[in-house]
Amino acid sequence: MNYWQKDTIQETDRDLRDADMASLGHDRQLAVACLASATHRAEHELTNIASVVELRRAIALMRRAADAADGNDWGAAHLDIVDARRTLASIRW
Repeated sequence: MNYWQKDTIQETDRDLRDADMASLGHDRQLAVACLASATHRAEHELTNIASVVELRRAIALMRRAADAADGNDWGAAHLDIVDARRTLASIRW
């Protein structure tokens, strides 16, 4: 993994952490915005990695978490965010 990819992963994880904190505080607008940022970054800046299957899974989880947060389903949003962070952390670069 090069420095740029590592930095991008850290920024994506930071967005996911912020989204999780917002969802735990029931701040729908902030949670959805943070998830949108993380999803956008993953879709557009991490497409050249070897573990495409895991990346697609993480992106799907981020989208599902955003839908859950938008619908005020905070428990589901939290679980999907945690799973997305875990999936990103498991990717072999």
